[in-house]
Order: sequence, then structure tokens, then C-alpha cells
Amino acid sequence: MSYVINTSAFNNLELLPQMYEAINYLKDEVKNLNKKLDEKVSFQKTKDVARYLNISPNTLYSWIQTGKFIKGVHYNKVVNNNCVKIVFIKSAIMEFQRKRNEIL
Repeated sequence: MSYVINTSAFNNLELLPQMYEAINYLKDEVKNLNKKLDEKVSFQKTKDVARYLNISPNTLYSWIQTGKFIKGVHYNKVVNNNCVKIVFIKSAIMEFQRKRNEIL
């Protein structure tokens, strides 16, 4: 029994290192762009945090109620003149989103 090997499939193998470098360059560019965008995102309002997480404000409140967001980790509550304000912790929100993106 004889086998015929199609060598045309191997003609472009020398391009693999260049493609690998290009992919790594693009990954770095995407990371840099994400960092720049993250710096411009406001984490002052619930609606802005919800938009950053690509969820509704109601979902964000639900995450706070159910413990998916942890007080002291993802947010703090500040009481001022009988008014409770939620203050989000930017670094924790960004890390939370980064982990969510890894799963998706």
C-alpha cells in the first residue's frame, strides 16, 4: 500500500511565526485600548457601572442584594443626612468584569 502526501499544506508554515507575532501585537493593542477606556469610565453612578458591566441597573441592585457584589469589596455605603449612597470600588468592578469576560 502506498501513501501520497500532499505537501502543499505545508507551503505556508514559515508564516506561522509572523502570524503569532501579529496576534500578540493585536492582543497588546486591545489591552491598551481597554485600559484607556477604563480610565474614562465613570464609576460614580449606578447606571454608569451597570453600563460598564453591560447589565441593567436593576440587575446591579439584584447583585448587591444577593451578595454577588460584596460590601467592602465591590462597593461601600455612605450615609449622609439620612441619604444612603452606594460608592463603587473601581478596581474591584474592573476585576469583576475582567473575570466575567474570561468566562464568556
